[in-house]
Amino acid sequence: MRRIGLGLWLWITVTGTVWPAETPAPAGPPIGLRDDRGEPISSPLEICFRTDLRSDCVALKAGDDFTPPAGWRSLRIEGPDHGPASFQAEDFAPGSDGSPRLRIPRKALLKIEKLPAEPLTVSLYDQEATSFDKPRVKVSGVGPEGVRIPAGELIVSLTSGRKAPDLHRLAVLPGALASLQYQPRPGWSLIVRSSSTRTRQPVEAAVISLEGVQGYDVPNRPAGEQTTGAAGLALFSGLAGRRIDAAVRHEDFLPRKVQGLSAPPGGLAWREIALEEGGRIRARVRTRGQAREGAQCRMIDLRSPVSANAETWKPQVLYEGRADRNGICLTGRVHAGTYHLSVRLGEGRAALERDVVVAEGLDTDEELSFSEIKVRGTVTRGDRPAPGLTISVLESQEDPQTIMEVARAKSGEEGGYEVALAKPGRYTFWLHTSPEAPPIAERSERVEEDGETTVDFSLETATVHGKVVDEEGQPIEAARVKLRWNVSTETFQRTDPQGKFEFFLEGPGHGEVTARKKGYRESPFQEVDLKDETELAPLVVVLTREKPFRGTLSSAAGQPVAGGWVGSMRGYYGDEPIRFSNGRTDAAGQFEVPVVDGGPNRLFASGPGCPLSIFEPLDANGELALRCQGQPATLDVTLTDAAGRPVPNASILLRRGNVIIPRTLLFQHLLFLGVRPETDASGRIVMPNLAPGDYDVFVADPVSEGMIEAGSRTGYLTSTRLSPLTTTELQLTAGAPPQP
Repeated sequence: MRRIGLGLWLWITVTGTVWPAETPAPAGPPIGLRDDRGEPISSPLEICFRTDLRSDCVALKAGDDFTPPAGWRSLRIEGPDHGPASFQAEDFAPGSDGSPRLRIPRKALLKIEKLPAEPLTVSLYDQEATSFDKPRVKVSGVGPEGVRIPAGELIVSLTSGRKAPDLHRLAVLPGALASLQYQPRPGWSLIVRSSSTRTRQPVEAAVISLEGVQGYDVPNRPAGEQTTGAAGLALFSGLAGRRIDAAVRHEDFLPRKVQGLSAPPGGLAWREIALEEGGRIRARVRTRGQAREGAQCRMIDLRSPVSANAETWKPQVLYEGRADRNGICLTGRVHAGTYHLSVRLGEGRAALERDVVVAEGLDTDEELSFSEIKVRGTVTRGDRPAPGLTISVLESQEDPQTIMEVARAKSGEEGGYEVALAKPGRYTFWLHTSPEAPPIAERSERVEEDGETTVDFSLETATVHGKVVDEEGQPIEAARVKLRWNVSTETFQRTDPQGKFEFFLEGPGHGEVTARKKGYRESPFQEVDLKDETELAPLVVVLTREKPFRGTLSSAAGQPVAGGWVGSMRGYYGDEPIRFSNGRTDAAGQFEVPVVDGGPNRLFASGPGCPLSIFEPLDANGELALRCQGQPATLDVTLTDAAGRPVPNASILLRRGNVIIPRTLLFQHLLFLGVRPETDASGRIVMPNLAPGDYDVFVADPVSEGMIEAGSRTGYLTSTRLSPLTTTELQLTAGAPPQP
């Protein structure tokens, strides 16, 4: 006989199905019903059964046996004092006397101490339930006499009025008497389950720490800490903050942070947090077949956030270390994904570069074997050495198709340099004025194992140089100056503290110079010509300050929004890159944000007491008074593929009314709140503090903002209405037909 199940029984009633009219179905042998002690059952029962053709329920008097129909598949039995119990026909076996018997466990009696003045509701949840959205049993108006509950391991929620659910774990035997003490608490409550991404099983002994979020609670205030039990559950009763973040740690898993947990006052929220074991990279370094101790290993994450500033973003270094006596570098645990591995035999030496895929729960072995081939060269300007310039060596890879720097050197006092390459092949040599500057000259050479390769660079004596100043003639530091040379080549530089810039040239030609900086209009082009044996006069590039948007941001109730965020963005997207400017509000809600050139601007704003709001400013030269739009709503999306697998690291686009909220701006909004801006390992993304209204939801990978603007439905998932102070949960499938 199968063990009595405590899970929520999903009973599907088949309608429109009858027994065949021509021949009545023969009945099976009677089944004797006993309680968990083997004694007759002294109260009525309801039995629901399923056959191949129909589902039905019958009521039994106390002490009656049950005669099932032929071909029965399953039974569910419950009464006021027994059950529920579920049985499958294939697991059914007769008793020792040959007659079929089933045992139905008695219910336990639960009494509540310190009953409140208002009516009390008792809700029961199975610890193994897949969801805590609906209770297994819910009884309202429980009094001193208590309530009969199923035996087993349960989660009990006690609620009264607008108080937070009072959560308890309860293990109770059949027929036992149990008691719980009700404790009234303000706020809302939370159930968290930790599970393994790889095995999908609950994770015991995970430590879950809650913390209030700035602007929605006292910042960085601990809100509670629990350790999960055997079912992976942690219970938190009476949370005061309107938004809570959760940090999860376990010695066998990577740490995880989940943002945006919330519920209305008196509500119960629940969240399943999937933990990743991650994986490691074991790099084995050899030189001419021998293990190389002391080799320098470095692993970086080349993936940048969508909202990252391309001019300032740098890859994240996840591991740096040296090979042990066996030539092995072993990285720490990282999330599953693709990472860039770089290994050098010493400072300034050529590197072997690999893109390595880390699988969940596994270690990845990577073999790196060095050859150490020398390449030399000289850098000159006119007929004199050019010291202090940077030479970088790049290698192309076909799978994946990438270009990676494998060596770098600097020209010496006599203009010479030397690099050691790890293997033969075709390489690209770039010459830079500084390590951060774009290349000013390029060479492509084939390097052989046993030959000597020389790569020289010869530059013009003359340079394109000058200064960037404002309208009053004051130098502008860190302005971005672009030189377009001979139509096909573009290089960039940042001005120094004196506003100066200088471009080295490889040969005569014609060029155009322009400059820009945030808060200024881009300068007009200035043309330059270099002929043989000529010197170029210095350029003066003038940037005109852009008049910014200025004003005050207030909540829907008219209160200033302190510490808020305001961003400006061009009002149309098209096929051009989407740029935006942003600023913060002060204690009085005042802000100043630069205008984005290229067309009329649209403003977005969010912050404490201000959901993500959209404004169409009519006058960029006047003082703006922006009032936020309504009370906040939350969108909770879980994204899966057609096979039901979660889709991690996906970006979402929203359209409210006819205004597209691009992912660059949505990323900025979520990062400002401290919320993960992409779907997590379980395919889930929570977007709090949105303005109420009607939204269209798109997955960003197959579609761009310009395509949506042009009317494309690519990537469209669904449409939904967000209501104030509520969380709208959506289960969506990427690539499937849109869901209503």
